[in-house]
Amino acid sequence: MINLNDYVERIWQCETEEEKRIVFTEMVDASHATKAKKLQTLRAIQSLNAQKLDSLAVNYAMAGEGLKVIR
Repeated sequence: MINLNDYVERIWQCETEEEKRIVFTEMVDASHATKAKKLQTLRAIQSLNAQKLDSLAVNYAMAGEGLKVIR
């Protein structure tokens, strides 16, 4: 079973936004999200700063576990 929290930990450890995007892309590809949700997320991560990438990673992982995320 895929543990998206492992990806979140890796994203938090990245030192640059580009590294965070690379690991985030790996997380999205590994997830069981719908194609539409994956595309939406991949587009979103291209324009986010490091702090927002960290936040979105947590929300994405939580949603993958069936937890509703409030914005």
